[in-house]
Amino acid sequence: MRSLMIFAALLLAFSCSKKGPKACDLSVPTQSAPDNGNLSYSVTLIGNGSVSSITYQDPTGPVTVSNPQLPFSISFGIVKGGTMAISVTGKVEEGSGLQAGYLYLDLIGANPVNVASSCTF
Repeated sequence: MRSLMIFAALLLAFSCSKKGPKACDLSVPTQSAPDNGNLSYSVTLIGNGSVSSITYQDPTGPVTVSNPQLPFSISFGIVKGGTMAISVTGKVEEGSGLQAGYLYLDLIGANPVNVASSCTF
């Protein structure tokens, strides 16, 4: 019985210390564009990891990009009240990180709204 308990404790210790990719799912807070302007989305991986999908809002609705090439960026015009939102599903290795966000600028390139989210492991 004692050897079974030791085996179970060792199994638990090794399974808890297992290293490998960590889930890194980001959802940047959604906002409405304060005026007509330009919107840029970006996703950056620092270190080792992968992104299986990026979903962002463009003028026609949500767009999902599967297995995107990183770094990812896209820009387009947005109307007042348009939705600014991006979410990312990915994994990062130890010592790595993932960042996603958007930058809004009005039509004269001022009044920035810069929102980002990140995770590290």
